Amino acid sequence: MATNRRERKLSTEEAARYTGFTTAQVHRAAKSAKLTYYAAGPFGPNYFTKSDLDEWLDGMCVPAVDPDGEYDDETADVREAARA
Repeated sequence: MATNRRERKLSTEEAARYTGFTTAQVHRAAKSAKLTYYAAGPFGPNYFTKSDLDEWLDGMCVPAVDPDGEYDDETADVREAARA
């Protein structure tokens, strides 16, 4: 997904609040190249966009399937619950 260059950048703390993860988990995902981030220099803070965070969250959601092979509707709510 192409990120809008004008999209507001979130700090690591804001990104953690938005996703429901800890700042350490967000930082680890960025450093492992699983999450796109923008650096404010070699020693500056990292910034994230909501569209990049959404893409990261979408990539980790796996639909649950019951033994009969039916989709579990509750899985669709997992992503929203992570942000609540």
